[in-house]
Parts: sequence; C-alpha cells; structure tokens
Amino acid sequence: AKTGKKLTMTHVITKAVALAMARCPEANAILRWNTIYERQNIDISVLVVMEEDGKIDLSSAKLNGVDTMRFETMIDALSQQVARIRARQDAALEQTRKSLQVVPALLMNFFLKALAFVAYTLNINLERFGVPKDAFGGALVTSIGPLGLDVGYPPLLPYSRVPILIAPGEVHDGGPVSARVSCFQRVGEAPRQPVPLFGRFAPPKLGRGRT
Repeated sequence: AKTGKKLTMTHVITKAVALAMARCPEANAILRWNTIYERQNIDISVLVVMEEDGKIDLSSAKLNGVDTMRFETMIDALSQQVARIRARQDAALEQTRKSLQVVPALLMNFFLKALAFVAYTLNINLERFGVPKDAFGGALVTSIGPLGLDVGYPPLLPYSRVPILIAPGEVHDGGPVSARVSCFQRVGEAPRQPVPLFGRFAPPKLGRGRT
C-alpha cells in the first residue's frame, strides 16, 4: 500500500540486518569478563552526517527493536531522530558532546576506553551523566551511497562495543548494491585488524523510493 513515506536502501539494509540478528542471536551479543552475553533487544544505530560552521561530524541515531518494526514505523522513527540530532535537540547526545569537548585530545583515546570499560564491562548505568545505556546497540549502518561511493572501508569503533558495521554503497538502476561488512573476530573484542567481508546483492524493486 502507498503511504507516501520515502523508503531508502538504508531502511531496507537496517531491517535486513535486524532480521538476520534475530535468526542468529549469538551475533547480537557483547563480551564481558570473557563471558558472552546476548542483548535482550535488537537495536541498531544509523550514522547521521552533521555539518556546522563548515565542519562535518558524525552522530548516531539508535533504533530500538528494529526486528519487530514495520517499515513505516522505522521511517518515522529514524526521520524524527535525525531531525532532532541535526537541530541539536537531542538532550542526551548534546550532554555527551559537551562532556567530550572538555577532554583534551591527548587523553581522548584513554577516556573513551575507560568510559567503555565502565559502561560495558562493569555494566554500570551512566545515563545520569548523559551517557545512554548501550548507546549504539548491536550493529552500525552507515550509508556511503549518498556520497556517490560504491564501496567504502569504514573502521570499527572498539569503544562502542559494536561487533558489526555495514556500509551500503550507491544504488544503480538494474545493478547490484555493494555492502562492505566489517566484524570483530570475537564479539565485543577488537583484533588488530578487523575482518572485512564483502557482499553484492540485487536490490528489491521498491519503485523509486516510495512505498
């Protein structure tokens, strides 16, 4: 049925990743004290491009329970989050951003590792300090297609404790879509080099981005 909502390849791939994680719950897990804990919900973050004073920055919009979401709900939820983030109206994100601004660049790596240790390894809720619980969920999706790229090589972020990162490329009429997939060798633990997987698949017939 036509709803007038814009369905993009980002929505399709995010939903596909959520359904795959639902069928393989071991992939939606985190390593804590050498014990694997499966996450209770399938949450996925989509990276959002922001621009301020000519500077480009990235933030993440987290979608909760993506495996049970209808496309219409996902489109609305992601659009609303992106609008709040770009308008600087996401209170938790802005508080985190302000906190990071006071950390010297020389100490940033140590600070992020310490923050990840407290939030993930010790499993301490830091929401009162502006740090969302499990801020990124079990996977990250960053679309490089709008940049005109077929293939990209985004790095994994060890401090996020996200074991899967998907980078769908540009959609071409009648051609396959390239998606670069990076994943950790062990869930929640970054090796020296991430393991790259590369896939190409034919996109579904969506009818010019409308559903």
